[in-house]
Formats: sequence, C-alpha cells, structure tokens
Amino acid sequence: MSGSTESFEDIYTAEEIPNPDQSQNVKVLKKQWDTISKSSGITESKPIQSPSSSEQKLEANRTVEIQDSVSKQLRDQMKKQLESLYGPDGITGDQLEACPKILMSCGHAVEPTNLTEYCQQKIENGNFTFTCPYLNDGEECNKEWSYEEIRRNAFLSAKLREKFEEAIALKTMNKIFHVKQCPQCYTFVERKNPNDLSVKCIICSAVNEQEYFFCWQCLQEWKGPFALQDRCGNKNCRNQDLEILKSCPLIALLDTKIANCPSIRACPTCGKLVSHNQKGCKNVTCDGCKVEFCFACLELTSVCQAKKPKSWFDFCDKPIAPRQTSIPKWN
Repeated sequence: MSGSTESFEDIYTAEEIPNPDQSQNVKVLKKQWDTISKSSGITESKPIQSPSSSEQKLEANRTVEIQDSVSKQLRDQMKKQLESLYGPDGITGDQLEACPKILMSCGHAVEPTNLTEYCQQKIENGNFTFTCPYLNDGEECNKEWSYEEIRRNAFLSAKLREKFEEAIALKTMNKIFHVKQCPQCYTFVERKNPNDLSVKCIICSAVNEQEYFFCWQCLQEWKGPFALQDRCGNKNCRNQDLEILKSCPLIALLDTKIANCPSIRACPTCGKLVSHNQKGCKNVTCDGCKVEFCFACLELTSVCQAKKPKSWFDFCDKPIAPRQTSIPKWN
C-alpha cells in the first residue's frame, strides 16, 4: 500500500485492522483465518521436549510438518485474496486502495459502484451474461459471475433487477422448453421442430383467421419460402451463432500443440456453441448433448483417437478444422 511499509502478511496476522474504512472482506478473511487455525489445530511449531522414543519423536515431527504445510497453504490463499482487495479494481483497473472492494468468486476484487455501473450498462444493452473483465498481461479473466453474486454485490435498482430476472427466466425457459414470445401477441410459443425457423402462433392465427408464422431467429413475421433454413426473407435476419463463429478470435490450447484454432466451435452433433478454456487436453464435452469431441479437428473424440491414438495433447491425424460456416443440425 502506498505510504506504508506494512506487508500483507502483517495485515492478516495483526489483531486489529489498522484502517476502519477498509473493506469488510479484510475483516472476514481475518476472522476466517482465526477460525480455521483453531479448528485445524494449527499452532506454532515448537521443539519436541524429551520424547520417550525415536518413533514418538518422528511422529511428532511429522505432525508438525503437516500442520506447517496446511498453515502455509491457508496463509498463501489468504495473502492472495488480500492482494486482490488491495490491488487494482477488477473492472476499471484503477488503484483504489482506500475504497472498500468486494472479492468476487473469480478471485478478483471490484469497487461496488464500478460493479453496479458495469452491470447496469450490460442489462440496458440486453446482455445478461456477466464475466470478469480483469486484464492480466492483455488477457481477460472472463470467469462468469452468477446471478446470485451480482444481486448480492451490485446496487441494482428494483427495475433493473426485475428486467434481469425476467431475462434469466425467459432464457431458462427457452433452453429447457424451446419457447419464445410471439412478436405480435407476446404469448409464449414452443418450437416443436428444432430444424425449422418458421414457427406458427396458434393465438394470432385464430384471432386473424389466417395462419401467422414468425421467424424464430429474428422474431419478425415470417417472409420468404418456408424451405429457408439459415434465415427468413427479412433483410435484417441474421444467424447470431454464425456471426460469432465467423468473428471469434483464434486461440492456442496452451497445454497442447494446437495453435491458431477458432475460440468458438459449434458442436458437430447438436450445433450448440462451445468454447475451450485453453487448459488441459484438446477435447471438450458439449453441455447440450453431452457428446465429447475434438476442439481442433471437430471429430468425435473416439474417431480422432482411433485415427491417431494417445494424441490428446498432440496434433490430430487431420488438420485443424477451419471456421465453421454452417451450424450442424441435431440428427
């Protein structure tokens, strides 16, 4: 901290927090440390006094070593959390040591007002996915913050919370039941055929005494032939998933030999968009259909490994698949 020679270690071993305006997270961490220390039996290492036998001495030394190891791990964890609280803001990057910050689940700390403004801007723009924007050597943390965490820590107005919760409910309904609101009467309509973009609203069809179809993709009245699969006849109808596949950045799978690979893939089985966290092997499991496939060549893992056994971290038998230009349909 500026103007102070006190170390982070001193902060959480001192009996009192020097500055009463510091974040409550610091006090919580101090309390957690005291509780863990007592419940784990972690104490200062003391010399063994007059052991009755060499075995007792070895056992006692081993116990002290284990306690010291656990103690060090806990202290390192606490120190890392405190460094986040006293470091730059996770959203703006500003150095706000004097301001209380909130420690998020990803391990980075943010000032409550900055978190509120960040969430408010996202909600107003119709984006209801919140990820940590903290930059480290030019790379974003990008860990997702849950709704519960946002509601607990951000000062959202009742109107914004209601908008947020409605969007989450609609997103969940769409994921589970494949429903969207009809753009004309706003009733929820189920999409029975996942391969057909044209959806019939029975309410509007009954009221207007003629069949009414809307586009599942752009949520406008259907235009053009019903045989169209990627878009309807409306000029502004775009497949957002295809746009993402076309514009996503290239990445390297850091624990493998794979580089210059599109960061987003459409599952070759069901078409759901899938990303890779750049750690571990090159295979991923789709959270939609639960099928595992190779992120590099887009073959099923079983097929990729059959062609080149034990190549989990190596190049595939075939080249890296280019950007996908179509979304696979569930077969």
